[in-house]
Amino acid sequence: MKRLELMLSMILVGILVTVFTLSGFVLHMYTEVTIPALLKWIIGIGCFLVALYICIRLMVTNSDYKWYHFAFNLTLGTALSFAILLMACTDADMLLSAVFKGTHEDFLRLESVEKTRTSKSKFTGGRAEAYLNNMPLDLKTGRETYFLIRNKRLIKVKIGKSYFNNYYVTSITSTPQEKDSASSEYWKDWWHRHLFIFCLLGLVLLAGLVTWFISWLKGEKGEGGRTVHSSYTKTTYFRNR
Repeated sequence: MKRLELMLSMILVGILVTVFTLSGFVLHMYTEVTIPALLKWIIGIGCFLVALYICIRLMVTNSDYKWYHFAFNLTLGTALSFAILLMACTDADMLLSAVFKGTHEDFLRLESVEKTRTSKSKFTGGRAEAYLNNMPLDLKTGRETYFLIRNKRLIKVKIGKSYFNNYYVTSITSTPQEKDSASSEYWKDWWHRHLFIFCLLGLVLLAGLVTWFISWLKGEKGEGGRTVHSSYTKTTYFRNR
């Protein structure tokens, strides 16, 4: 990989990591309503061209690179990069809006708060149906935020509207005790969801230790047996002489 390509890749990865990390800390609740169609086309075409360039380079430098490798990598690379960049653009839009457009204090009336899961052990956060001045909003929430608001019906928030017309919440008024309780409930839930994995890892570790101990015992017995046999042989030899 050329130095320029490596530098551009590192810059892009750094930007993506920064955006996703900051959004996790700053955005407690947010909508995903719209993203301009023109931006989608620009991102899609850009992802396709970058994936095409990478696949062509692989084909030129690798003689074993077949056409079906080319087609698969081009399709997968375009789809994955498009999805990641769309999420990054949505988060970046709300982060930049929070900095330059700011927020205002208001009240959200919560109709329902539910967990969102991709699997039994994968808890991705929550989804809240809320009203802002009688305007319905479908809001995503962070993991700890879900536990903070799940039993509430009215919350005071700092809310803003992004350049892409998405609403975002950067602060929820609550007491330190409520925040500590929400954090504690989240970690209890996390431990309960991952308990099976820890038990499985513990069993694997225990099986490895038992196997090692049995092997060590066999080795000790083998060495002791060889020593006794050697001593017995020498004694018999001198007596016979």
